[in-house]
Amino acid sequence: MRVTTRKFAVLIPSKGRPEVLLKTLRAQPFLNRPSTYIGIENAEEKKYRKVQKEFKRITWVRYNNPVASGTLAREELRKAATAVGYERYVVTDDNTRFSQKSLLTLVHASFVYPIQPCIVAGVHGTAEHFDAGRIKRTLETHDGLRFYKKRSAMFWALPHKFYSKMRYTVDEGCMDDVQVTFAAFDQGITAQVVCMDAPFAKKRYNPGGYGGINERVRKVGLALVRFSKTHPDYMAKVRVTFPWTQIEKTLKEKS
Repeated sequence: MRVTTRKFAVLIPSKGRPEVLLKTLRAQPFLNRPSTYIGIENAEEKKYRKVQKEFKRITWVRYNNPVASGTLAREELRKAATAVGYERYVVTDDNTRFSQKSLLTLVHASFVYPIQPCIVAGVHGTAEHFDAGRIKRTLETHDGLRFYKKRSAMFWALPHKFYSKMRYTVDEGCMDDVQVTFAAFDQGITAQVVCMDAPFAKKRYNPGGYGGINERVRKVGLALVRFSKTHPDYMAKVRVTFPWTQIEKTLKEKS
């Protein structure tokens, strides 16, 4: 199957870090096309003006965000892209790096995986170490591409049949990837895999985005409250564990 830009869109929100986005786009010039949708807040339009001038072919989506919602950005991008209509939507972040070959492989993988509709994610550089057992147990090959079973995000391809119907709940919480998976369950979609031939790299906890560690913790808490209301049946199976040893270590370091 020949994958063309008409078959898919790339959706990237950015907040508070235009310099990161600029480096990402310069490193990945193949994203400079109308089917790349980048979301920025109206309040930050001036900060991102340099990036917009350099990458004019990109479709820039602007919105107001008075409640500092992370999910609002995802929802505005989803609405804009699905209104045009593509077969696949590659949802990722402004600090995620991947090659053009990896991007096209990811999209191709989402078409050739035998269970349809499905959600296919790219593979992080640390996966072969941390997921070694899972890979050994569940590895399968289709059309020359290697897959293993895992729910992953950060660089993933979502089918139009699914993504055009789901809606992000807009609030101050985060965990938008969980929103996607829960919405997929609601539509009866459980096939979610990682393609080992679509690598990507991403640094976690960069400044900007959802904010510093304390702000992220607050947003995670709000997201859990949200899910307990929107998907109580799913949340009944969730168990929160506390790293008591690490908490005690932190207390000792502060004393």
